[in-house]
Amino acid sequence: MKKDNILIIGYFGKRSKILEGQSVKTRNISHLLKEMGNHVSEFDTESFRYDTFAVIKLLNLLLRAKRVCILPAFNNLKWIFPFIYILSFVFRYKLYVFTIGGRLHIYLKTLPLHRYMLKHIERIFNETQLLEKELRELYGFKNLTYCPNFKFAIYNPTIHHTPEKLNLVFFARIIAEKGLDVIFNYCKYLKGQNRTDVHIDFYGMIDSKDKEYFEREIKLYPFVMYGGVIQQDVIPKILEKYDAMLFPTHYPTEGIPGSILDAYIAGIPVIASNWVYATELIDDRKTGIIIPFENNEQFFIEACESLADEDLLNTLKKNAYKKGLEYRADNVKKILKDFF
Repeated sequence: MKKDNILIIGYFGKRSKILEGQSVKTRNISHLLKEMGNHVSEFDTESFRYDTFAVIKLLNLLLRAKRVCILPAFNNLKWIFPFIYILSFVFRYKLYVFTIGGRLHIYLKTLPLHRYMLKHIERIFNETQLLEKELRELYGFKNLTYCPNFKFAIYNPTIHHTPEKLNLVFFARIIAEKGLDVIFNYCKYLKGQNRTDVHIDFYGMIDSKDKEYFEREIKLYPFVMYGGVIQQDVIPKILEKYDAMLFPTHYPTEGIPGSILDAYIAGIPVIASNWVYATELIDDRKTGIIIPFENNEQFFIEACESLADEDLLNTLKKNAYKKGLEYRADNVKKILKDFF
């Protein structure tokens, strides 16, 4: 394969060593394109915060690039993308956008100039099928290709389950908007019944704004523990020990969360609120359980309690693993090979 110089622009989080959805996807796209035989350069947008010469370094990379891939959240889309777009006419590189999450169509409502620019780039790789539908119907976009979030892990999980004991896990950024209140409401319910048959572990980076709240809550329940941040290479091995992942998010436009893909790779189902794209990723009562998006505390309790049915739980685990096969890196390579 002819090697092109591809520049990836996105939030890698290398300085802060932050691992969350955006930084993991940015790193994965870079890794995947390298695996496909391309020469890849990287620019971490985090460097704008600490590197005086960040703009000069970015210009130098753009000058040498034949193709530029940008993975923008809102701020990068609003401020950096137009700069990259204009320079594509000067430096003559092809421009591609990989979406982060599922909010692009919402961002663009108040950004008509950005809509024009995005329509005229080489390709937008949308993370969900529904986002593609929204962009086509609302704004007439045609340069769209479905490219879901993905994982590199190839793992054959061992099904773990302790009879009459339920082990549940939350694995995502620990922030109130991910539904911490819903989980702690379930903890309150269990404590009120003096239950000892359910254990809940939390993993992930704690958001500073909710650190005090989270630490105060976990102290209230002896069956709840915080396990810190898990390194990527051991995620499946840790998650396979649980019966289900908890994801009662309050974000209506989550895209394809990497943590749910991690759950599938490890062979565990997900109990999740019905965000906009939930049904695209979770097959209700097959690979997980979907509860209402709002006023869902009682539904969440009932969903967790339903896992006491071991036949249901084992079926969910088997189906979850099969679902995860759809989101492996090799499948995404097939999508991208026509472009890179």
